[in-house]
Amino acid sequence: MKNYYFILHILLYLSVLNISCSRESSHSFSKKVRNDGVEICVNKKTPLYDTPIYDIRETLSLGGESHVPKLYQSYNFFVDNDGCLYFTDEKRVKKFDSEGNFLFLIGDRGDGPGEIKNPRLITIIDNILFVGESSWRGNRKYELFKLDGKFIRRMYAPTIKMKLING
Repeated sequence: MKNYYFILHILLYLSVLNISCSRESSHSFSKKVRNDGVEICVNKKTPLYDTPIYDIRETLSLGGESHVPKLYQSYNFFVDNDGCLYFTDEKRVKKFDSEGNFLFLIGDRGDGPGEIKNPRLITIIDNILFVGESSWRGNRKYELFKLDGKFIRRMYAPTIKMKLING
């Protein structure tokens, strides 16, 4: 009997979803327009204010050149005293200057000295770049680099094991 109700709920959900997605609502606030093959959503309503509230402008663009490695799921970033940006992603650390120009990669992918598998944390202390990894096993590994990207050494943070106590 439970399976019957479960299947009935799924069918009802799918039919409602199909109906709501298949027709455009008359209460829609925007309309879709094609311009040179690009679909654009245009606001059908009269603007609430005569002048724009926000003036959005690009102030920094990172690595527009084709040779710049892309950022993959960037997890963290840090800005040093010179305005250089350091980004961690799922692969390694990427350094950009204060104008957004790509400078170089820091660390290779792997387990060896100076190699990084899952960089998550990044900070600079006394002109030393700390790149922290975390793994599902709980070990916390830090690769230390000079700001020019040269590897210094590896450190491990102590792992704290916690025991849950039932009340």
